[in-house]
Amino acid sequence: MMTNSTQPNGYPSSEILEIHKRMIGKTVLVIDENPWYGEIKDVIDEEYFSISSPEVPVPRKISMYKIRST
Repeated sequence: MMTNSTQPNGYPSSEILEIHKRMIGKTVLVIDENPWYGEIKDVIDEEYFSISSPEVPVPRKISMYKIRST
């Protein structure tokens, strides 16, 4: 039986994913050694997004803790 796990913030995982999915198509700043701008292409899980940039169109797996909205 599969249950909907609850995250430490009290929100169910499915609700977190739905909130993250609203960000698909948005431009974000990725804080890395060399910060870059990219577009969120997909949500991988509660923490990770698939993000690509015009310079590197292949999507990369990026933690939500490394992105800032623009």
